[in-house]
Order: sequence, then structure tokens, then C-alpha cells
Amino acid sequence: MQRLIDCIVEFLEENGIGCSVQHRCGLEVVCAMINSEENSRIVVPVEISADNLDQARAQSHMLQEAVTQISHRYGYPIIIPQDRWHRQRTMMQARLLSHMGVFSPAYARNCEVRRITKEEAQQFLAENHSYGYALSKYCYGLYLKRHTGHI
Repeated sequence: MQRLIDCIVEFLEENGIGCSVQHRCGLEVVCAMINSEENSRIVVPVEISADNLDQARAQSHMLQEAVTQISHRYGYPIIIPQDRWHRQRTMMQARLLSHMGVFSPAYARNCEVRRITKEEAQQFLAENHSYGYALSKYCYGLYLKRHTGHI
């Protein structure tokens, strides 16, 4: 099975984002270049492999400390948990590209709001939202009615 950090590097490079694996604050991280070396983002792949709860807690604490140090030195990193990457890969990849500035904006003037069924809302949120579906009385969707060419 491919390591999470290698999956992230491969995905970023496939999407034209230059990156390298580096060691920062005791962690192996991905340093992704956005437009130039001065404008880069740190991606922290989170893989916790423990045999017991104490080991998991120790790894989690070490990770929290390292992320705090990285935040102070380089800005807040993008954190990619291994389980989320494997379970919701499409959503995590879209979110990662968005953090890298690779997205097509949808302006409100080009959209329309429509009422949708609970099933449509549930499917959309399960695929695209971090926390999945939540019960709601009213469900609405935002639909692109025209695209002005900004990509």
C-alpha cells in the first residue's frame, strides 16, 4: 500500500503543482509551491499507527506539538488525515486543490437557488462535506445557471 505522503505528492504533481517532501519540526511534510518558492503551503499527512491507546495518544500529542511549531514558523498547514483521504478521496482532493488556489469560482450572480429533496441533500453532503449529512427542515441547492469563463 502506498504511503499517504506519496499519494499526496503524486496527486499534486498530476495537477501541475510542484512539491517536495521535506522534514519540518520533526515531521515529514509536503511543501507545495504555489506560483513561486516564496509562496508555498505545507501539507501534513497524518498517519497514526499504534498498537495501543497509549501509543496513539503519544503520537497524537507529538503531532499536535509539531503542527503548532509549523504554524508559528510557516503558517497554518493543510492537514490530511489518512482515514479521510481513503474514505472521502474525491472530497479531500478537491479541498486540497482549493487550498492551493486551483478552483473555478462560481459567482452568485451566475447561480440560482432551488429547493431540493432531502435525498439530494443527503447525497451531496455525504460526497462533499466533511461532516456528512445533517437533518434539516428545509433543503436548498445552489446551481450554476451560466458560466462567465473565469477558470
